[in-house]
Amino acid sequence: MKLHAHLVGRSDECTGGPGGAEDDSPWIRPMIRLSALFSAMGGMRVTIHQPPGMPAPGDDSEAHRLFFVSLRNAMTGIKRREGDYQHVLISFYLTDAGYVAQQVADGLELPHVACIRGEDFNRDFRSPENWAGMLYVLRRAAVVVTANREQELSLRPLTGPLTRLHTIPDALPEPLEIPRWTRTPGAAVRLITDSGFARSKATHMLLGAFANLRRDGLPLRLMVAGPTEAAAADWWSARSAEHAREFAPDFSAPGPLSTEALVEHMARADVYCSASLGEGCASGLAIALCMGMPAVATLTGVVPEIRGDAPRLAAVPAADPEAFEKALRKQAEAVRRGAFDGPDASADHFRQFFASTREREGWARVFEHLLRHPAVVIRQPQKRVMFLVSDGDGVGHLKRVAHLAGAVQGPCAALIVSGHREAAWMTPEACEYVHLPGFDSLLPERADYWSRHPFMTVGRVEAVALRRSLVRSVVDSFKPDALVVESAPRGRHGELEEIVRDHAGPKIFLARGIPDNAWEADLEWHAWETERSFLSCYDRVLVASDPRVREAPDISEKLGYIGFISEPVTLDQRLRVRVERGVPAGDRWVVCSAGGGARGEELIDACLALAREMPSLHFDVVCGPRSRRWEWTSRDAARDGRIALSRETRGLPLLHASADVVICGGGYSTLVEAMEGGARILDPVSRNPGLRRRRRADHLLAGLPGRLRGR
Repeated sequence: MKLHAHLVGRSDECTGGPGGAEDDSPWIRPMIRLSALFSAMGGMRVTIHQPPGMPAPGDDSEAHRLFFVSLRNAMTGIKRREGDYQHVLISFYLTDAGYVAQQVADGLELPHVACIRGEDFNRDFRSPENWAGMLYVLRRAAVVVTANREQELSLRPLTGPLTRLHTIPDALPEPLEIPRWTRTPGAAVRLITDSGFARSKATHMLLGAFANLRRDGLPLRLMVAGPTEAAAADWWSARSAEHAREFAPDFSAPGPLSTEALVEHMARADVYCSASLGEGCASGLAIALCMGMPAVATLTGVVPEIRGDAPRLAAVPAADPEAFEKALRKQAEAVRRGAFDGPDASADHFRQFFASTREREGWARVFEHLLRHPAVVIRQPQKRVMFLVSDGDGVGHLKRVAHLAGAVQGPCAALIVSGHREAAWMTPEACEYVHLPGFDSLLPERADYWSRHPFMTVGRVEAVALRRSLVRSVVDSFKPDALVVESAPRGRHGELEEIVRDHAGPKIFLARGIPDNAWEADLEWHAWETERSFLSCYDRVLVASDPRVREAPDISEKLGYIGFISEPVTLDQRLRVRVERGVPAGDRWVVCSAGGGARGEELIDACLALAREMPSLHFDVVCGPRSRRWEWTSRDAARDGRIALSRETRGLPLLHASADVVICGGGYSTLVEAMEGGARILDPVSRNPGLRRRRRADHLLAGLPGRLRGR
């Protein structure tokens, strides 16, 4: 289905007449930029909805009521005329346009994407006056888009059970020519800000720091670009005039500038400054970082996430005048002595971080979710889906099911039932899980394999009966509308046979499609043949692979392929992971992973030896939660300079996607996770064609030239 995105702006964007917002207003710019971005994505229509101007002055309630009626009427007509489109409302500012858009979305049963802006979070989120309106939107919107990690972590506990949260930092507009910063010769150090004159931007703190440093004899010039806060315009005008009189001609306030004009002024300046009390993802600072320009900013918005990769950025706490003045003095003195002469390598990193490609990837994920779940209405009861995951094998089985459960959670309530202990942290946050006694602890031979003591001294028959009884009790309590059984149609030891036969709702069997071992291939397909009669109990048989890689036996007309399963990893996430890991721009990073850890000791030893032989590379070696190689008792991670060793990590999929090289055992999950990024993949354990995962590697190699290498 085609998508029609309706962008809805805030009510104070109107100019008083019926026309609406001015194109150069800071409130309308994000809408215009995203409108161009969405239109370029192909197959999508975009409409900007501006609130109608009031014919005469009135209170806010009348303006909002008129906005609601106008938007509802417009959307009703468009929805009727364009029945072949999926319509979605995308609003900016939760407590204004977002509140109105959510009411319209509820009435017309349309999905609503609410975008958090800087003022939303830094002002309205802290104000009791707007709390109720903000909660209404957070709990009912289909998607809430935040601009930085701070916003995401703060708002996540407040979102509704069906609301998805996505963090998409703002990109810089394109096309925009951003030059590399080099200092223009001059006696004075030129400061510049685009914050204008506003209390929310703490411009008074910047003015005070500038005045104090000038009076101390430091040769500074200051340009304050941007609008003036209307509510305190007289006060700001007086402050600006005072500085102009005392420091002329070294103080200027040209007013609002276009983005292109701001870039030109910044290219001739020496230090970018922002004393703001709170930001989302400030474009002025983004331009400075992309230039490689020295800057002083407060630890708000996206700054805490990026400061580690910005050597020319001095970041200080917000609302701390002394710290801001000290940092400004330090940066100015560093400019004077030539400390920032020469190119800044981090500028290339930030040109990628703030590129529209990364923002487009984030929005593509939002639209993908909306097309799968076109109209999430809170008042509709959720369907219940239970995922039964086989244990006794690798954790990849659990990973696949966790991804599927996370995808259906929202319109459905997804419950994972498994004996995998890793379910405690692999289950998506919005889902729930039930942990059963695992066969690795119930069956003596499995416990012996892992060097564990059996949980109970029971025989196989009693162990299977215990598992069957526990699963039955969960089914009776949860009352699922649908069952999804993974890997073994009857359960690993037949414990699910009666439960599957008795369930009256839809039943889906999920198969991996590619076995771990070449010698397992015929056994797995033979097992399918012998299970043909029992598979008839299922409504669908889904294979988590691609028939072009390996085609499953055509055992039923119910057979279908859903492709390889992994969690999408955006460029933004990959860049962030490398920064958090401490990999400098341009350095190479190798991630060595033994999967769950079973029989992975030889691979881990070889990777550690390789890390010692290659001192120019960064290495992360992950032993696996079941590895018997881990030698520490009091910790789960260790680090020696550029080599990091860990027993297990919840962020392993992100490591695989963000590395330059992944060395692994060729497991399903590891391969698809590495394929989410641009890593070269080495599979040294597939050397023997009759052992391990050679069959999977051989098939995938044909579809990934230059990416997968066996050694």
